Amino acid sequence: MARSTLFPLAVLLCGLLVPTQPRAESPLAGTSGIPPVASSGKHCLDQGDPKPILSSQLGIQYGGWGIEHKMRIGACAPLIKKPGILWERSFVQGGYQQHFSPIYFMPGGYFVLAPFSFLRFNVEAAPVLYWPIGLDAAGYYPLDNYESDYSQAALPGEDGGEALGWYVRGGTTLQLAAQIGPVRLIIVDSLQLEH
Repeated sequence: MARSTLFPLAVLLCGLLVPTQPRAESPLAGTSGIPPVASSGKHCLDQGDPKPILSSQLGIQYGGWGIEHKMRIGACAPLIKKPGILWERSFVQGGYQQHFSPIYFMPGGYFVLAPFSFLRFNVEAAPVLYWPIGLDAAGYYPLDNYESDYSQAALPGEDGGEALGWYVRGGTTLQLAAQIGPVRLIIVDSLQLEH
């Protein structure tokens, strides 16, 4: 299955940007011939040093109800520390991730490589464990194909079953940012392939 998400002309606005603070110059700059230290970029958590990463997302859907928690624990390290906009957000990141809901659990790993500020590659894989909870359309239902009826009425709770499987997902993301007055405009185009 392939998915492509394009936000035309960057409809994604990331709010107002706080004006950048001027960096304090080193007290040694200009004395004894020591030049000021150049910024090493915003590779990991907007800093230029390796960092541990912990992220947590909780999603809730009402109407065709659903809930999922996604967590990542890993490490991020700068990739290319050359000065310049092309590399200031380059990094490598990897670690453990899990998706958890009332009917499935997917514990696995992920890896992200961003060789340039505007380009990112990602891959993740995990086993998938499904189980029923007695509600309609909540559990594992073996269907024939994508044309099958998967409405709640066609998937009664007593027919829900257990299953064990796996998934792998990978893809690439192109991203650009532009400062327009106090607003930072973000353009994102992502292609993800999964099995």
